[in-house]
Amino acid sequence: RRRLQERGLHDAHRLALLTGRDGASVKHDLETTSALPDTPPPPELGVPSDLLRARPDIRAAERELAAATARVGVATADLFPRITLTGRFGLDSNEADTLFDAGSYSFGVGPALRWPVLDFGRVRAGIRAQGARQAAALARYEQAVATAVTEVESSLATLRARRANRESLAAALAHTRESLRLVEVRFREGATSFLDVLDAQRRMLAVEADLARAQTALLQDYVALNRALG
Repeated sequence: RRRLQERGLHDAHRLALLTGRDGASVKHDLETTSALPDTPPPPELGVPSDLLRARPDIRAAERELAAATARVGVATADLFPRITLTGRFGLDSNEADTLFDAGSYSFGVGPALRWPVLDFGRVRAGIRAQGARQAAALARYEQAVATAVTEVESSLATLRARRANRESLAAALAHTRESLRLVEVRFREGATSFLDVLDAQRRMLAVEADLARAQTALLQDYVALNRALG
């Protein structure tokens, strides 16, 4: 029992660290019992693509693809001539004593043309290399999207099945509670024995336990869905 208490205190401190709250308040919340919350129904038509784009792996793959695409554009730009404006400023004098006179200053501004006409082979090789990197980045992006869709669809299917099971158990619990009420009425009237009452109570408690486990699993599946959505 002492080990369980120490473990519970350790878990409370870990949750406090993750949530940025005080450890005592988290421990109080863990020790306070309340009904399990309900979850919103899962969407029937899948998940919008904008939600999937919030996943860190998809965002990283998308940025990698954008960078690779930009590098292809940079490599392709090397095929075209580049005109730059260059400037020159200096001192020009034949006599040392007039070196720093105003007339000794010289400058010039003019355009410069650079066009690697004779180096097109290297440029094209660079374009092909960047294109290969872009294709690899695209493949990784497609794989990330496919993985995300698979994980989300699997989580949705599990969540729907778990929710249907929870609703079925809730209906079964209502039925067993009504059966217990009728057995108790018959017992008070002397029409049945107390063993029948105990048996009805046992069935009801078993269904209640199954419903609690199903509700817990439903909440865990809901968390898994949100984790899959990023």
